[in-house]
Amino acid sequence: MERTLSATEARVHFGEVLDGVAQRGDIVFVERMGNLQAVIVSPEMWKHSHQHEEDKWDKAERLMRESHEYFLQRYGPDHFANFDVDAEIDAGWEERAREIDGLLR
Repeated sequence: MERTLSATEARVHFGEVLDGVAQRGDIVFVERMGNLQAVIVSPEMWKHSHQHEEDKWDKAERLMRESHEYFLQRYGPDHFANFDVDAEIDAGWEERAREIDGLLR
């Protein structure tokens, strides 16, 4: 249930507000002088609502770290010891150039 309380009401009935949030999943909007100041929700609801708001750069970093861990576990740390990143990038560019050249012919 959603409800709006003044800051005074929320302060006076804070225990009841917390019980409603924890037990029933209430969402409580707290206003001061008619202006919204806070929203009280359960930790689960807050986490769920913020899972979809991951910053694109944080997401990219997380995915790279997860991929790195996956490859380390799958192939072992020695597999990439002599891996030349620049050579792989150059090879990728060359392959792309060949594909584009083939499309243009």
